[in-house]
Amino acid sequence: MDYNNLDEDYLSIVDNIINNDNFLKLKNCKHHGISRFEHSLKVSYNLSLQITLLSYMKTLEKSRRIM
Repeated sequence: MDYNNLDEDYLSIVDNIINNDNFLKLKNCKHHGISRFEHSLKVSYNLSLQITLLSYMKTLEKSRRIM
């Protein structure tokens, strides 16, 4: 996974996790054809984006109802 494509805010939040020695060991374990490290990072990033988008959409919907 190319870290350059990930949001800087997201990376700053998970920095202490992805640089943890035990978590880094997941790079050596395969899962779905990629390392468990990459898999965990992808799932975490994609879920955080979906939650953020859903939250934003709900905010827009509420704002429109109020108006």
